Amino acid sequence: MTLIKKLHKGINSLQLALNEEIDKKVLANKYQEMVDDSPGDMSARYWLMQFLEPLNRKELKSVVDGFLVQLLNEDQAKKLVKFLLVRFPNYYKEEIQRTEEEPNVTEENF
Repeated sequence: MTLIKKLHKGINSLQLALNEEIDKKVLANKYQEMVDDSPGDMSARYWLMQFLEPLNRKELKSVVDGFLVQLLNEDQAKKLVKFLLVRFPNYYKEEIQRTEEEPNVTEENF
């Protein structure tokens, strides 16, 4: 087994153990204890990822549009747009093509 496979397997087992412990705390309604037990440098981002993960696309869009985007300054928003275009180029190409193919709605069409 290569080192990468061993590390991947180790990370997966640690993640499963961490999620199991988190679930125990959540089910016991020990949120403050859960947050206090997390290292400060990772807790906020980690918990944000954990709580956003189960949301479906519509719910996630609502959170992002209504809350997260409002927290971004201009520079952060630009960096996020660049990241999304680089990370998901096919998705945005399809979206652009779809909007270009849709007929424009004008007063003359009514």
